[in-house]
Amino acid sequence: MNQWPSVRLRVTEGFDEDGYHAPGSLHYSGRAVDITTSDRDTSKYGMLARLAVEAGFDWVYFESRSHIHCSVKKESTMPNKNIGCFQGTSTVMTSDGYKKMVDLKIGDEVVSKFEVNGILSFSKVIAFLHRDEHMNVTFVRLQTNNSNILLLTQRHLLFKWENKILTATYAMHIKEGDFIYTRSVANQTMLAAVTNVSLSTQKGVYAPLTESGTIVVDGIWASCYAEVASHNLAHALFFPVRFLHVIKTIAISVCRVVLKILDFLNCDSWSLPEDIAKPSEERIVRNEFIGIQGCCVGLFVLIL
Repeated sequence: MNQWPSVRLRVTEGFDEDGYHAPGSLHYSGRAVDITTSDRDTSKYGMLARLAVEAGFDWVYFESRSHIHCSVKKESTMPNKNIGCFQGTSTVMTSDGYKKMVDLKIGDEVVSKFEVNGILSFSKVIAFLHRDEHMNVTFVRLQTNNSNILLLTQRHLLFKWENKILTATYAMHIKEGDFIYTRSVANQTMLAAVTNVSLSTQKGVYAPLTESGTIVVDGIWASCYAEVASHNLAHALFFPVRFLHVIKTIAISVCRVVLKILDFLNCDSWSLPEDIAKPSEERIVRNEFIGIQGCCVGLFVLIL
């Protein structure tokens, strides 16, 4: 429609039910089409083939002068694109030092975003959106002019500086010469140019989710999200996950406070009668039950 507004796509062959093609043809499995333009102008077929490649067909060629043959691979032979992850050997900076992605745990505080003044700030890992140490995935390998190298899946969001605007874009759309945000030696924000983009198939995928929705991996600032083209939209969609994390954190804190109060009430330093100062097993069990009740009541009040 964009290339030739008045011309339509013409499909001459799709799924073959009549046995017109050779044995083993992809037309029998519904993975091939033969196409032309509606005006059958053969001078357009070269551009039509290019458009077919851009549209995502895995195989495009001139089968004859009358049409272009296009086909796609089986899904089982394609890398899983429905995930957005980092490679297990990638490193992040935590409040306890550097860690590999494979060793990162929920609750770790990692460098995740740049403040307005350029200083790095920490954010807590609240979940893993994906984690599989055995999966083989094709990663985009990005290298910058300040020697940062990052591996991330093709549809993972990365922040770049374009036309004086911060934009989030898929890793597969990053090209040489683009400027992305990196961590400097002084732990501040630094724009670096991408000097090399390639693909690398490796094992292990990890997708940590932080409270801020962003993370600095191998010195490069990236989003925690993938598949959704807008970082802000993805961050909004994951609000329930962040909200539940806050509720869980508060509930745990309330439980700890209640248990400390109960422990204080049973303190042996008080001058209490012997049967109270040294409670029986039945009393201990009852106190533990009261503690559990207190936690449940506290959680119920917080939810309300």
